[in-house]
Amino acid sequence: MLTPHLHEKQNLSPAAFLLCHFFLIGLVGCIFHTESGEDIPEYLPPYEITMEVYGLYAPGADMAPEEYDQIGMYGIEWEHGSELPLFLPEACTIENVKFLFQHSESGWFPERPLYYPEKGKKLDMYGYYPYQPSLLADGSSVFSFQVAQDQSSYDRYAVSDFCAAHETGVYNSAEKLPVRFSHMLSQVVFMVKATDEYPLEILLDAEIVIRNAILNYSYDLSMGRHGELVPGDIRGDVFPYGSWKIHPEVEQVIIGYKAIIPPQELGEHTYVELRTSARTFVCRFTPSIILHMGTSRIISFIPGNSMLTTLTAENGWIYAD
Repeated sequence: MLTPHLHEKQNLSPAAFLLCHFFLIGLVGCIFHTESGEDIPEYLPPYEITMEVYGLYAPGADMAPEEYDQIGMYGIEWEHGSELPLFLPEACTIENVKFLFQHSESGWFPERPLYYPEKGKKLDMYGYYPYQPSLLADGSSVFSFQVAQDQSSYDRYAVSDFCAAHETGVYNSAEKLPVRFSHMLSQVVFMVKATDEYPLEILLDAEIVIRNAILNYSYDLSMGRHGELVPGDIRGDVFPYGSWKIHPEVEQVIIGYKAIIPPQELGEHTYVELRTSARTFVCRFTPSIILHMGTSRIISFIPGNSMLTTLTAENGWIYAD
């Protein structure tokens, strides 16, 4: 006959009791430590870094990231509780790593596996677009860049763009890292209104040129998306991207050409030409127009026999063709 032990009293030694007690307190403490969100969980294994990118393209826009579009990323590792670090190339633990866009479902991934730091450390992430294999000179956070003069193809227009991002204090997470890019250059968008002297059939063959524009600039990557561009001294003519289309909402207006150039003045020295089969109009803006960083300047022309009337407006970045 088996002897039942269901009601036997089991006594724990004081040492065993204390061990269990502190184990339970530690377990509960870990649970609340995680849910509070105030500190970094140190017990998780490092996850691979993946990104959710914002700002390069507008949701639903005609222009969307193409397969194998490329972003460059830098990362500086720092201890939780310490001061935010400055961007120093020699301090980078992630140095100009290329992230590629694969497709809309998977998003952006590094060219090689890249992991968050372990044990409660954080990262400051600096990003830029489009990617360049050799961006910074040794020991410098400043780089120089030049837009394309011939932007008539989409590829040349797209590589003339420059966007920057800066995300501070990111840490180990299985979620995609949201990285918010800002456009750092100026976009110029052109519209033309047909008149009796210049009807649509003439204007649809018109050409636009930005004459004597500043093409190059320098930028300090350590400023993230809050930095300022320093215009250079290389000048040239810029041929915009696109083709004329009849405006879907405004009668007798054509749209479709745009260009990306560094922030600068349009005026006496940098001006716009509208060339038709009948005449070339030279538009030297008086007073001058200031092209601001990260904005789109819409320039509307109304050609006539005696003069060219221009209207301008500043808008957010225009993504659609």
